[in-house]
Amino acid sequence: MTLLEKGHKYNLHAKPKDWIRNLALEAETAITHLPPTYQEVYWKLTSERISTLIKDNNPQHTAAHTLKRK
Repeated sequence: MTLLEKGHKYNLHAKPKDWIRNLALEAETAITHLPPTYQEVYWKLTSERISTLIKDNNPQHTAAHTLKRK
């Protein structure tokens, strides 16, 4: 009850250092399971959003890494 009383904004733990990389890998796996006709669109959308996360997470990062297709 003590934990629940802290509210929905209470952070249980800090994000792992490589959380964006893990997100990209999970997204890549998910996209490869989509029908081929949808994959191109989702590669682009995911790449753009991950690039934004990288920029927002590390403002001094100059070369944003994007999701790369195999």
